[in-house]
Amino acid sequence: MMYGNTLRVGIFQPIINSTVPKKDYILGTTVFMKAITEDAGIEVSIAYYDDPRKLGEDFNNKKLDYIASDALTIVQNIPIANLENGIMSFKDSKVDSQTLLIIGLSNDSRPMNEKFRGSVVSDGDVCSELYLKTLLLQQSLSLEPNLIRTKNAQQSLLKLFFEKADIALVDRAAYNLAIELNPQMKTKLTVLKIVPLTIGPIGYMRKGIDSDLRAKVISLGKQLNTTNRGKQLLQLFRASTMDDSYTKDLQNIYTLYAHYQTLSQGKKR
Repeated sequence: MMYGNTLRVGIFQPIINSTVPKKDYILGTTVFMKAITEDAGIEVSIAYYDDPRKLGEDFNNKKLDYIASDALTIVQNIPIANLENGIMSFKDSKVDSQTLLIIGLSNDSRPMNEKFRGSVVSDGDVCSELYLKTLLLQQSLSLEPNLIRTKNAQQSLLKLFFEKADIALVDRAAYNLAIELNPQMKTKLTVLKIVPLTIGPIGYMRKGIDSDLRAKVISLGKQLNTTNRGKQLLQLFRASTMDDSYTKDLQNIYTLYAHYQTLSQGKKR
């Protein structure tokens, strides 16, 4: 097979589906991604990272062409000027996947500040938890949130439903699915706050990447949910589809992180 292009991919391992053993997802992403891109004449090399600083260093030094990560890891390690619009995965609709909901119990009449003093259940999304910590600092609550982490948003909502937590942080796509599967949740749970926020796995290209290669990769990504191999690859990223990613969508995380740092430094004085 003659390849016309080479795509160097960096994947930050914590975004991979935690229910899948590490050796299986590494084998799965490698096999599926290479099989999907081969017919398009693209040779893929994939590097898996545990260290976010090393991921950022390699991307900034142009050793990678595409990265899949969470937004906070990118914000902390890569200047926005080094990023190019690309392709990213979503659980459902793009808007719902990028909307954080703070969910409480309908029968809990306490002010939100008091609820935050209890248990907050989260699927471990770092941007959602950063928003929570920033909110606590804004409200002059010096306490660290009492976080209970689950494997996914559905488990978080179930814990809240059975009153084993006071608040849940989930994306709107997960909440919509939960109330569809269990209508009782809509009655027992209530949405306390809606926050547009770039959460979950995201993907961006390197600034200066060959425009033809970029166009091919985006086209392939959008077709993933039309083939069995593509669907299996999406499952490894806990997603159902892929669509365009825009660097402007990261601005809310850059702003949030800067605000959090300012508030944190103020607390230390």
